[in-house]
Amino acid sequence: MEQNRWKFVSTAEDGVSPSLHDCYVTRMELVGRELCLFIPDGFTLMPEDPLNPYDEPHMTGPSQVIYSLSYDPEDAVTLERFHDFYLHPIRLFHSAQLCTTVSRPPLRKLMEQINRGTWRLEFVSKFTHYDAGYLYECYIHTDKKTYRCYFTLDCRQTRFCWNEVEAEPAW
Repeated sequence: MEQNRWKFVSTAEDGVSPSLHDCYVTRMELVGRELCLFIPDGFTLMPEDPLNPYDEPHMTGPSQVIYSLSYDPEDAVTLERFHDFYLHPIRLFHSAQLCTTVSRPPLRKLMEQINRGTWRLEFVSKFTHYDAGYLYECYIHTDKKTYRCYFTLDCRQTRFCWNEVEAEPAW
């Protein structure tokens, strides 16, 4: 898990509110019920974060987010990938219609594709999940296409880990 190599470790329960917006996950690990996401370019510490020494948002260096899942990982983590396509015009319709289908790749496939480098997971928005955990709007970038998706994690605890805060503001 590499958790011991980090200078700073905070939990969402500490009131820390880093932003994962525009962060790319390049590696994932699953050890028991802990899902580890590695973010080489870091995440954004907000001004109100007690571990941010600045009065404005700043990026961390390389970082890791560890989710302590509430139950079996295949059930606690869901990825819904949206596929948009157009129906060709037919007699009933005067123009093409945009349609969307949803696929749910298993966690193991997501991890395999990210760890292999064939997919990249980019965070866009976070919503606090109704019960315990998070719902993220994300993009999955492949070599052929980018897919919009929802990434849901039911977890007991979230730990944010990093070693440094960059001197330049994030924005």
